[in-house]
Amino acid sequence: MILTFVIITVFVGLIGFLAGKAAFWKRDPLALILATAGLAALLAAFPPDNISDELFQIIGFGMALWIIAYLAYRNGANE
Repeated sequence: MILTFVIITVFVGLIGFLAGKAAFWKRDPLALILATAGLAALLAAFPPDNISDELFQIIGFGMALWIIAYLAYRNGANE
């Protein structure tokens, strides 16, 4: 079960890395959100010893802000 979790998390991290490259080259907000999600998934799978629970909360809050900003961007772009 742990091996499956690690494999899935590494896969999500790889998708996040590739999305990060797309975000850098194409300036796509959705790709930037995916890259941040991939980084958060990698941190959750392989947390350093000195990382705190508060940092995970900050990462989660940052992800929520990215999603809200993207939705606002899409809503403004469609009008």
